[in-house]
Amino acid sequence: MHKSKKSIFLIFIIISTIFSSCNSEKTIKENSKEIVINFFANLNLDNYDLMYKSYPNFRKVKEYWKIDDLKIKSAIINEDNTVSVIGVSNIGNILMILKEIDGNYIIIDSKGISSMFNSNIYKYCKNIGCISENDYDKEISQKCINKEIEFSVIVSKIKHKIESNFNLENNNLTNEYGRLSGYVTMKNNSRFTITGRDYEIYYHFLNSDGNVVFTKKEILNFEPIQYDQSITRDLFISNSDGFDKINIELKILSTEFIENIVSENIEGENCNVTNDL
Repeated sequence: MHKSKKSIFLIFIIISTIFSSCNSEKTIKENSKEIVINFFANLNLDNYDLMYKSYPNFRKVKEYWKIDDLKIKSAIINEDNTVSVIGVSNIGNILMILKEIDGNYIIIDSKGISSMFNSNIYKYCKNIGCISENDYDKEISQKCINKEIEFSVIVSKIKHKIESNFNLENNNLTNEYGRLSGYVTMKNNSRFTITGRDYEIYYHFLNSDGNVVFTKKEILNFEPIQYDQSITRDLFISNSDGFDKINIELKILSTEFIENIVSENIEGENCNVTNDL
């Protein structure tokens, strides 16, 4: 073959190879995007067989978001030949990792689908060293599930501390002709602020034998009670026969504010708590 013809032929082979490679990469990226889109479509319809076929490890993600507004931003072929499909939805950024297995691309990992991400239990796990930046949805889900009971126990202990450290300071209640009136001063002696709407106060009126004669419940408490803060309430009750003394009781209605406190302030190492709230 003539030298110039041979050079032209080699250039043609190189160009064809490059074009074929680029076309193949484009096909892989487009197919990967389509697999991800189909996965979320089946996820929203609870088509579990098809979901698990395209993403077998999704069985390990126990709590997850249903996402119907996913927008694919890009697809990248990584050095290890996996494909990263990056998207965004109203819950945040989504990352899906795909890999070719037995001639077909399947999803092997994800980030951003687990509904535990950025929850209180997630923050708790992260602060005590259970979760790393490299964890995907399945690891996050399993680690959070494993710590749910431990987290709940800590929240319950703090709830008990708050309730048992809400004490009567003084009162000037008087009982005249069966009508009880005066003020009651109480104090939050715990180390925690009690948020408004999340508590009720009960006034227990006792006779001389210490038995409860009647109880008045105070509801619609909108104001928070700061730690080490005293609050005063005016009371007027028209029927108070048998009253001799008063006890108070605080009941926490929602522990959400306690869960926030624990998740934000807990400390630990190697998945173990090191500080006592």
